[in-house]
Amino acid sequence: MNTVTINMDGLGALIAKCTAQSAKKTLNFDEACEYLKISHTSMIDLIATGELPAAKISKCYVFREESLAAYLTEQERIQTEARREAYRSGITQKVKTAVAEVRKGRRRVLPPLPPLPGESP
Repeated sequence: MNTVTINMDGLGALIAKCTAQSAKKTLNFDEACEYLKISHTSMIDLIATGELPAAKISKCYVFREESLAAYLTEQERIQTEARREAYRSGITQKVKTAVAEVRKGRRRVLPPLPPLPGESP
């Protein structure tokens, strides 16, 4: 009869390796949009420009969670540095004013309502 000896240290390492591999999660298109909190259109734009790494398997895009986290971290770094630079150069108020003007332009002007019956225009 053959006897099998298992080295518990090796077994622990194997379990740790399997756990680490299962932690590398992939996300589908909708899950990736939810992860980044962006619309489908924005996600398509990021994929098309190559800003966001993605693999197209058959007809579906697949994203690695670690790639999305790295993209998010990079965007945090870039945007934070831009805000710091704007603050250092003293244009913060100018930026706020410009943003407010752009937002005002986005508001849709409602059409005038017709007068109610019996009301004079």
